[in-house]
Amino acid sequence: MKRLYLFFLMFLMQVNLYAQEIEWAKKISIPFWNPHGMLYDNSGNVYLYGSYYRNWNINDPGQVINDTVGSFIQKYSDEGELIFEKRWKLPFYIVKMIFDGDNAFYFTGCFAGSLNLNGVAFNSMGEYDGMVGKMDLNGNIYWVSTFGGGKSDFGMGISMYANSTNLLITGSVADSLFVNSQYKGSEPLPMFLGIFNLNGHNIKNKLVDFIPERIHSNRGIEITCDKNNEIFVLGDREGAHWYGDTIDGPLAGRYIIKFNENLDTLWSRYLIGPSCYNGWSNGNLVADSK
Repeated sequence: MKRLYLFFLMFLMQVNLYAQEIEWAKKISIPFWNPHGMLYDNSGNVYLYGSYYRNWNINDPGQVINDTVGSFIQKYSDEGELIFEKRWKLPFYIVKMIFDGDNAFYFTGCFAGSLNLNGVAFNSMGEYDGMVGKMDLNGNIYWVSTFGGGKSDFGMGISMYANSTNLLITGSVADSLFVNSQYKGSEPLPMFLGIFNLNGHNIKNKLVDFIPERIHSNRGIEITCDKNNEIFVLGDREGAHWYGDTIDGPLAGRYIIKFNENLDTLWSRYLIGPSCYNGWSNGNLVADSK
């Protein structure tokens, strides 16, 4: 009887596995693009976004950039029909986007030089600056806020508080931090943490230099928070090397790090060392409701 029951259970599992069928699939025919993610709206439409990064020299006005270098968004119906496609030329580079659950996307990434998109003008302080912005579901940009200094700075991760009141941003800064051209501080190669409201106003920032006596890069990759507004970041941080190091502290590598609402570090947990990054990748960082 036990064997018969197990056989019947396995049969049901197989039926459930094979009951899922592919309804449609689309070939992406955009040359050189790197899709970063997919989002969907309340009507069941699917949005594919991504970008193709290339170094940009803001001191060379003769550079010719076509629309296969930069960022893109595509909208598909729930039947797989392409509704529209929009592209932004480099130096405008979207890394991560989120949906607000209503009628807008928020995004982060980097840009260079002086840009004007949909009448929204913004300027970098140096090479690349990080950015956070808002657009509607047709790709029309409402606002962009910038952060960075005289070198290359990047926005990497974006999330929204559980009560949907503010945005959380993480990334990296080379040294000095200006937010919308206002000086906020300086640290050598810190991780960037920023809080912005839904209109792009900067509320709070933190430059996290884990070991001040060591000038190595720190950067945030993914960011999220729980219902208590405690913040979790997946990122790379400086630290001790494996052998013969005078630094007394945690190893350098990729960590998950917890911050409180004031952006103070609560704890960090080592995941993997920098020598092991090749062939290893991470997915999205998600906090549950506990």
